[in-house]
Amino acid sequence: MTEFLLEIHSEEIPANFQDFAAENLKNLICKILTDLKLQFINPRCFYTPRRLVIFIERIDRKQADSIEEKKGPSIESPEVAINGFLKSVGKKINEVEIRDIKKGKFYFALIEEKGKYTKDLLAEILPDLLSKVSWPKSMKWGSDSVRWVRPIKSILCLYDERVIKFQYGLTQSSNLTYGHRFFSEKEIPVKSFSDYQISMINSKVMFDQNQRRKEIIKQVEEISKSYELKLLNDMNLINELTGLVEWPKALVGSIDKEFMNLPQKILEVSIRTHQKYITLYQNEKIAEKFIIITNIISEESEPVVIKGNERVLKARLSDASFFYKNDLTKGLEYFSINLSKIVFHRELGDMSMKVGRIKFLSEKIYSKNYGDSAFHIDTAARLCKSDLLSETVTEFPELQGKIGGYLAKSSGLSDEVSDAIRDHYSPVGPNDTCPSKPVTVTIALADKVDSLTGFYIAGERATGSGDQYGLRRSALGIIRIIIENNLKINLNSLFSLSLDSFIDQGIDTNVGNICREIMIFIESRLVSYLKNKGIKYDIIAASVPFLSTDNLPNVMSRVMALNKFVNLFGVDDLLGGYKRAHNILLIEEKKDSYIYGDEPSIEIFEQDEENKLYEKLQEVSKNTLKYISLEKFSESMEELSHLNNPIDNFFKYVKVNSSDKLIRKNRLQLLAMIRNTFNKVADFSKLEGI
Repeated sequence: MTEFLLEIHSEEIPANFQDFAAENLKNLICKILTDLKLQFINPRCFYTPRRLVIFIERIDRKQADSIEEKKGPSIESPEVAINGFLKSVGKKINEVEIRDIKKGKFYFALIEEKGKYTKDLLAEILPDLLSKVSWPKSMKWGSDSVRWVRPIKSILCLYDERVIKFQYGLTQSSNLTYGHRFFSEKEIPVKSFSDYQISMINSKVMFDQNQRRKEIIKQVEEISKSYELKLLNDMNLINELTGLVEWPKALVGSIDKEFMNLPQKILEVSIRTHQKYITLYQNEKIAEKFIIITNIISEESEPVVIKGNERVLKARLSDASFFYKNDLTKGLEYFSINLSKIVFHRELGDMSMKVGRIKFLSEKIYSKNYGDSAFHIDTAARLCKSDLLSETVTEFPELQGKIGGYLAKSSGLSDEVSDAIRDHYSPVGPNDTCPSKPVTVTIALADKVDSLTGFYIAGERATGSGDQYGLRRSALGIIRIIIENNLKINLNSLFSLSLDSFIDQGIDTNVGNICREIMIFIESRLVSYLKNKGIKYDIIAASVPFLSTDNLPNVMSRVMALNKFVNLFGVDDLLGGYKRAHNILLIEEKKDSYIYGDEPSIEIFEQDEENKLYEKLQEVSKNTLKYISLEKFSESMEELSHLNNPIDNFFKYVKVNSSDKLIRKNRLQLLAMIRNTFNKVADFSKLEGI
């Protein structure tokens, strides 16, 4: 069998590096095999914390032989040129052909090249190929000159059940591998992929990440059922745990009762984020049991492992409890006094200045969308960043905002204020829950607008390679908050207000047209947002002329209406009529060097079909504009369907390119009227197939 097996066995690879690296290695190998014109089937990649594995079911044994034709100089060329050509192709004068082509008689050489054997090619390419595997971070070790994410222990490489010999740094390839680090560290000789599979299982290694993931899920679900507890659906944690073990074993630990009154978010971050344990729930609250996914399988060691993890968690929760109790005794007001000690950005002042700007924007946003600014807006804005100085957030940065919410509630502040402080960082991604309560919406929007404006003032920009300050996330948050809460906000005006707040604080904003730059950036993120909503690119392109940051809910409604309209049964005929009118105009306008768009003259109409189309166009155009003004975009598009028969009859019975120039021009103006009526709704020319 001409199968190929490669295993790079190393020290522990970080869990979040494994998937990308394995896929990257597989793609590199596939690309180079393709470049070498070798056929192969079914390439697969696997990974564990200690190995990357590539398996290809079959690769051609050798390259196909090839014949390359090279054109040489004219037979009348100087002898030096002819001899140079012969030398370059390794031929004698009697071994080349003379061909009579258009430019005269020339020498031609046929160069036969024997295909190389795959085993030889693999030995040549693999060292260089391994050096090209992309890692976020890599290292050198000992006296080795090559880099890898962690020190390489061994390289297993087989092709056609034979070792492909090569050296990467100081490591020589072989047919040897190693099993589980605790249970099978001896050398394991391997003959084939099937042999490798059996050897890995026997040595307590599930090298297939999908198998490990399924096994973890199975064990975890069995435990939750046995305790009659619920699981939180968190595939991110499951995937991370999959990358931490080679032979998963789920064990159950207990949380000390003294910690069960801690806020849920503190428990979750301590247990899930920091310790990588799986939480269990009862009545929507964290239960006293948690699940450990361990890499150790001996039954004798299980109690020791459980006790050890319980002690680690207890220490973590003891710290959290101590910090949180200290913060409770001080309260948010205490921390707010010292916000000036935290630098927001070197160019933009401290956090107390940011809070002042958030307060200013919040009052404007709230009064415009919800009525007169209320007391709780002022309080929420003033205290929203105070927990940054708390001991709990210092220890658990992931809890910023959340701790503020808890402290606000414990201080007797209203639910509106507590919720706004807790959730004002939301949404932090495309799948995060978006705020919906007025105060929270206001503070969250003001915070993101201020950050985006400030970072643009400071010269910070998102690039293809990085977004240090989360500008894309802020822009997406702004878009989602406005659209999902149906806020009628002119973003250009809002960012102008934000700019004014920086000016009022004495911050130099004379750094170009900031608002315009931000609007362009917001528009680009809006397009990405629509794509993520499943809107096809041509629908977005057709809507681009109407994409406005003045009214994002309007934009969303228009795009969704267009998306629905083009998928309606029977609309293809209508769009076909538009397409025909559009294409005729493109040709004739180019020919005439004239853009048609004036009102056609009814006096020049010769046929009834012209009159009927004109009358219907007038009616539909009027109704379309009316519906658009009312933001009834579905209705405006449905109006277009009334044009289907008049357009169809026009093209069926009327000749556009009449021999009479005046009649021809008038009919082209009628076609332009079709185009203009459709384009009030969307640029239909951008739709696929038009």
